[in-house]
Amino acid sequence: MILKPDDNWLWKFDKTQSQLCLELGDELVFQPYLNRKKMVAFPKSVMPFTVDDAAIYYQLLEQLSDHDLPSAVKVHWILNAITALRFHKPMMPQSWFFKVQTQFYRPEQGELIELACFAQQRARYLVLESNSQVSLCMLVDPKHVFSQQKALQQFDVIKVMNDRVCRLQQQTFLMSQVS
Repeated sequence: MILKPDDNWLWKFDKTQSQLCLELGDELVFQPYLNRKKMVAFPKSVMPFTVDDAAIYYQLLEQLSDHDLPSAVKVHWILNAITALRFHKPMMPQSWFFKVQTQFYRPEQGELIELACFAQQRARYLVLESNSQVSLCMLVDPKHVFSQQKALQQFDVIKVMNDRVCRLQQQTFLMSQVS
């Protein structure tokens, strides 16, 4: 089932638990992954899910429609993506973790791509923003290990130069790889 944004959706920040949540209606609350330390200041206790948020929601939903993913997974990814776009602190590129690709590729917002690190591990990311030089990407695989000291967890965000981006080759996902 695909949720449809409406005027009742509200972003809330619970100061006692230092947790952002999105109220989706009566008794339905989404708690995004975004860590409080990586979040911009939340100016009010309640903020509406805006028309811009809804536009991104539907754009990402359309982009993911080509992929064989359960609706619940798509919605989970999309709500975490909107959270990152709206509330994540600005970041500088951290391209040094990834291999330069032989062919330059500029992805589009909402596209699934791959990034290959020097530890020979590849992972899939959802492109949140992209311009001619860099892309802001959210990890959709459960984990991407760069080294013994550095790894990203699902829904972590990283900005990379587009010369590190690989076009995703497969259109279907195995359920064991989707969380």
